[in-house]
Amino acid sequence: MDILGMFSGKDNIASKIIDTAKEYFPPDMSEADKLKIEMAMKTQAHQHQLESQKQEFEIQKEFNNRIKAMEGTASDLKSIPFVGAILLTIRGMQRPAVIYMTLFVDIMHFSGVESFQWDEKSMTASTFMLLNALTMFFLFGERAVKNAMPLIGKHFGRN
Repeated sequence: MDILGMFSGKDNIASKIIDTAKEYFPPDMSEADKLKIEMAMKTQAHQHQLESQKQEFEIQKEFNNRIKAMEGTASDLKSIPFVGAILLTIRGMQRPAVIYMTLFVDIMHFSGVESFQWDEKSMTASTFMLLNALTMFFLFGERAVKNAMPLIGKHFGRN
């Protein structure tokens, strides 16, 4: 369970605290007073959740600013005359180029072109699997790679 999840949802901290506190309410306490205390606890828990979200946002913002300061941004390349434009173009073409090359190799392999066929235990097969995994990562993110790796590993006889 993540930190923010502890303060929201059905089994959150506020409901557990309220349930525990109800056990210690005096028996002669009116229902109105019990509801007031319960609402005050829920309000406090909600305020705490909002504060946690703000802090998380500030931490992420500070991290992003630190990365920008250390590594620079693509707009920094614009300040370099002529070479900056070339570098921006290459930077923008890198991902599509890898994807199209992978697509080409996949089409050639699966259509049965002789020079693109290899034995499943060869180094070329491992390279093929790695290239496809990287392309999937670029296109669909880490979750797609994690979900597909067991299937790809089974195909090549690995765990």
